[in-house]
Amino acid sequence: MSTPFFEKLLSGREYSPLIVVESTLEQSNFLLLKEFVIRAGLSNRRVIWLTTENSVASLEKDLPGELRIVYVDAYTNVYAKKNDNSRQSPSLYVLKNASDLKEAEVLLKKLTQSTNVPYTLVLDSVSSFIRDSPVKTFKFIKNIVDETKEPSNVIATYHADVPDPTGSSGYSALPHISSAFSQLASTRVVVKNVLEQDPLDFEGPQEYITESSNSLATGKCEIEHKRKSGKVVRERIIFEVTPTGGLSISTIVDKPVIPEPESETPEVDPMANLSFNLNLTEEQRKAKNEVVLPYLKTQENEVSGAIYYEPDEADDFDDEDPDEDLNI
Repeated sequence: MSTPFFEKLLSGREYSPLIVVESTLEQSNFLLLKEFVIRAGLSNRRVIWLTTENSVASLEKDLPGELRIVYVDAYTNVYAKKNDNSRQSPSLYVLKNASDLKEAEVLLKKLTQSTNVPYTLVLDSVSSFIRDSPVKTFKFIKNIVDETKEPSNVIATYHADVPDPTGSSGYSALPHISSAFSQLASTRVVVKNVLEQDPLDFEGPQEYITESSNSLATGKCEIEHKRKSGKVVRERIIFEVTPTGGLSISTIVDKPVIPEPESETPEVDPMANLSFNLNLTEEQRKAKNEVVLPYLKTQENEVSGAIYYEPDEADDFDDEDPDEDLNI
C-alpha cells in the first residue's frame, strides 16, 4: 500500500509553504498541530508558535518539553485584566497589543530571520485577527509567507464556523474567508469528526454538536494540495492517536458505486388492447402472397431496353430552317 500523501506532508517529504488547517466545534485541529510540531522537532526545525486562543502554560503542558518551542503570546494581553510582560524570555515573547498585526509581523520576521536552521511557524489561530480586519489579516499572512523559504513553512489555523465578517456591508466586495484561504494556501486541510456523516450517506436528521464531538483520540480530514507544477492532489484520511502518543494515518477509500440491478419487466404486446385486429388469417396471408405487383410484371419480359418515339403534329423535320417555328 502506498504512503498517504498527508504522511509525506507531515514528514516534510512534500513541501508546502503555507498549510491552512480549518476546524470547527465538532473537531479540534490540535491533534494535527501537535503532530506537525513533533515532526518538525524530530527534523531539527525551530518551532515558533503564535498563540491567540490558548495560554502558553496550557500549551507547555500539552506539548513535549524537549521541542524547545519559541512562543509569541497574543493571548495574555487580550484576556488578562492588565498587560503582563513580566514573562518575557528568549523562548517567550508577549505582544504588548495583541490586535496589532504590525507588531506581530515585525517580531515574527525578527525571529525567523535570526535563525540559521529551517523553521515551522504556527499561527494559532488567525480567526481573532480576521474578526478585527480580514484585509489586514490576509496581508499579514502573505507578508510572512513571502519571507519563508524552502524548507521552512507556515501553518495557519482558523475556525470555519465563526461568522464570516466578509458578509457584512463593509466587506461585501471581499471573497468568502474559506475561498480566500483556498487561493492563498498551497495546502488546505479541513478537519472533521469521524462520526460526521458524508453528504452522500446522509439518511436522517443530524445534530450539529453531539457528545462525540471534538474527539481527543481520532478524527478525519480532507486535504487539497497544489504543487508548483499546477497539479492538485486531493486526499481523505483518518488519523488516530497511537499508544506511544503519535498519530497513525490511513487513507479513506471511497465506496465503489454499485449500480442497481435493472428490474426485468415483461414485454408488452403493442397490439394487445386495440379495438381492431391487425393480424392476418392464414387465408388472407395466402391471398396476399399470390398478388402480382406491377413492378414484377416487367421482370417477366426478357426484352432488351428500347426507346419508342411517336412524332407530334407540330414536329418539323425540315433541316433547311431549323428556327422557322420561332417566328424570328
